[in-house]
Amino acid sequence: MKERLLLVLNPVAGGGASTEAVLEVVRQLREQGHPIDVEATSEVGQARRIAASRAADYDRVAACGGDGTISEVAAGLLDSGAGKPLVVVPAGTANDFAAAIGAGALPEEALRLAFEGRLAPLDVGFAGETPFVNAASAGVAAEISEGASAELKAAIGPLAYLASGLSRLGSLHGFEGAIEGAEGRYEGPVLFFAVANGQTVGGGTRVAPEALVDDGLLDLVILPALPASSLIGALRALRAGTQHPGLVRMRGERFSMEADREVTITCDGEPVRSSAIDFHVAPGALSLVVHGPAPARRWSGEVAQGESR
Repeated sequence: MKERLLLVLNPVAGGGASTEAVLEVVRQLREQGHPIDVEATSEVGQARRIAASRAADYDRVAACGGDGTISEVAAGLLDSGAGKPLVVVPAGTANDFAAAIGAGALPEEALRLAFEGRLAPLDVGFAGETPFVNAASAGVAAEISEGASAELKAAIGPLAYLASGLSRLGSLHGFEGAIEGAEGRYEGPVLFFAVANGQTVGGGTRVAPEALVDDGLLDLVILPALPASSLIGALRALRAGTQHPGLVRMRGERFSMEADREVTITCDGEPVRSSAIDFHVAPGALSLVVHGPAPARRWSGEVAQGESR
């Protein structure tokens, strides 16, 4: 008996450019005898509710959309407690998480492989009680994400974030705060920080070039409010994932942040406002369908459904 797949589809992800092709692949797979049900979303939070309420009835659950949709489905799988593996079908603007775990460039290709591949463990990060699979970030990243319109994202894709950020660089001021982990403590002005499970945010900004989604750790990077003479170089290093003396980096299972005011922390696209928050990782909290090597994954063997490391 063939495995049953639930496809949670965000039909407007990436401007809706991939929706027709994905639905055509669904039709073809059904003709081949694969039982697939499709649930389309129309509002924020719906993907999580669908996955939470329906995952137990399926063998695998696929998330088709951008990082936000994938994160919502992952959160729903956690809510369900059903231990069903996640299939990533990238169809968004940036697709940072999909690139990190090697989900493939085209959503129709990823969907065709939904019933194949190995099951690998996936760590889940938490900002307070809010889960994320890719990254939680605040400061410049949150303001840039809020400033990039849907029209701009659809028109120029991942470059939308960079274009929006550069146009507002002079008005980004950050906050005063302290961020602490097992490897140390930073206290002072913060222009940007990210607590990452994956490697990139905002369409390829390599905030954590050595992060792995299955190592039981989170990677922290902090961009202080540097003098103008150093800021451009630090931003370039942050974008490229290279070293810079102005950047602060740590790794660990837990971090805590305190700020002089409420800041917007973007967890895979979901905003959380707080002036004090803890971050932690749940190692192997989910399982992931994978195909071959990937830049942010070390696991090469197969694990049983629902089994952690």
